[in-house]
Amino acid sequence: MKKYGFFIFITALIVLLSTLSALVSPIMIQMWSASENGITKGRIAAICIVMLISGLLEIVCFWIREYFAKNFNISNCKSFFKAFFGMTYDKINELGTLSVTAKIRQAVNDFYLYYVNGKINLIVSVIILSCILIFTFFYNILIFAIMAFLVFINISGYKMLNKELLKRSKKLQEDTSSGWQEINQIAANTDYVKQLDTHEYLFKQMEPSFQKIYTSMRDINLFAQTVSHAIVVFNNLCQTFIMMFLVFNFFNDSSNVYLLIIYTIIMPLFSSHLSEIVNVNLDKRNLCVSKDFINDMNQNQENSGKERIKEIVKISFDFPQWKNEFISFSPIKQEFVKGDIIRVKGKSGCGKSTLMKFLLKFWKTEYIKLNDKAIYTIDNQDCRRLINYVPQQSPIIKGTLRENLFLGKPYSKKLEDQMSCFPILESVFRSKNMDSFIMENGNNLSGGEKQKIAFTREFFSDSDVFIFDEITSNIDAETAKEIYQAICDFHKDKIIFIISHDNIADNICNKRIVLS
Repeated sequence: MKKYGFFIFITALIVLLSTLSALVSPIMIQMWSASENGITKGRIAAICIVMLISGLLEIVCFWIREYFAKNFNISNCKSFFKAFFGMTYDKINELGTLSVTAKIRQAVNDFYLYYVNGKINLIVSVIILSCILIFTFFYNILIFAIMAFLVFINISGYKMLNKELLKRSKKLQEDTSSGWQEINQIAANTDYVKQLDTHEYLFKQMEPSFQKIYTSMRDINLFAQTVSHAIVVFNNLCQTFIMMFLVFNFFNDSSNVYLLIIYTIIMPLFSSHLSEIVNVNLDKRNLCVSKDFINDMNQNQENSGKERIKEIVKISFDFPQWKNEFISFSPIKQEFVKGDIIRVKGKSGCGKSTLMKFLLKFWKTEYIKLNDKAIYTIDNQDCRRLINYVPQQSPIIKGTLRENLFLGKPYSKKLEDQMSCFPILESVFRSKNMDSFIMENGNNLSGGEKQKIAFTREFFSDSDVFIFDEITSNIDAETAKEIYQAICDFHKDKIIFIISHDNIADNICNKRIVLS
């Protein structure tokens, strides 16, 4: 966070000035108490002006902080998502995308609360509390001792509390993210949920997740609130004693009226900044949990080769008998060059998609070569730029048709015009145009329209290799023929793999990989 040092310095300076201006009032009152005129109307007006300036400075600080916070949060959000996207394929699946995105959202908030708000307030609060304690030391040693003890109790007490809460917060975060992930898996499919005659059994399946989330939340809140409340009660007791002590002295010595006025101003200031230090400790605890999560993502980044390539002209498979805990397939020794259309066939679960994902470097392998170079030596970005994988369930986002067609790629008016004339989309454009709104998950599209949009999106890329994974599984035969015809029309300088149970694919393929 060194790049934000200047901002933190400027904001801290403004906050400090606004807070110190609040201390000017008791200092002025103390000076006037020793003068013959005492507190006059003019001096009361001066105090009001000082307080007004203090308030305006605080407003300026709010504006500066929040304008900065926008860029700060966006920068962190992009950085965390970059780490997420760069994690290994298996780690992403292990954590779950919904769980990771929820943690990223929390991490962005935790970094904001500490660096944009908490850290600055901590610096200012330490300075203000030091000034108040020094001021008090010269006027009443008993009050000074009580206030110093309060500072010690709050800092040490909350430090011990936060140490324990840090352990419990990690468990809460895990229980919450995994619990909501389980709930979302059940509730996310609108069509399935709505067609049920009763939701009683869904609630029974969701019950363990509800219990896990809210039991963990209850336990940590009970512990935190019990300890925190005990410290707050002690604070109130000490502050009440100080004020009663001052009132008692006033009744016994009316000359102490100025001291009573001064502490009436100082005590709320002291309490608020003492609370600020406590709150910063809580923010720092949350920050530590989020930092551990970010570090975990950074430690699970996938490796990339160093070899750069501009195109793929040949792919070589030399797999021995392959087996892991999920799949197995027989040895594969084949070569493919531009112009080849390869059907990958086999029974469900035999590893067709897994084999193709090795091409995208989702896992490390020494059994594939691109242009006679081992695939693990090739740069990940080049590999994925030149190989285009079209899954069975391609993402359809909430937005316009145009935004869906250009998802993950730069916009081009020339490309949009080409897409508009693409025969595959002819049926889609009968009822829609580029500005038509598409609902989340394409709920206002047919299965065939979704596949056509997903196919078109990838069809117009500059990749050398295409992998179509069951892209005709949920559409009618006529649409499937249209898609296969489009593949035939542009395959001459491409290497195309088609994973399909549809025998129509055999008509356009010149090579096959058969898994058993």
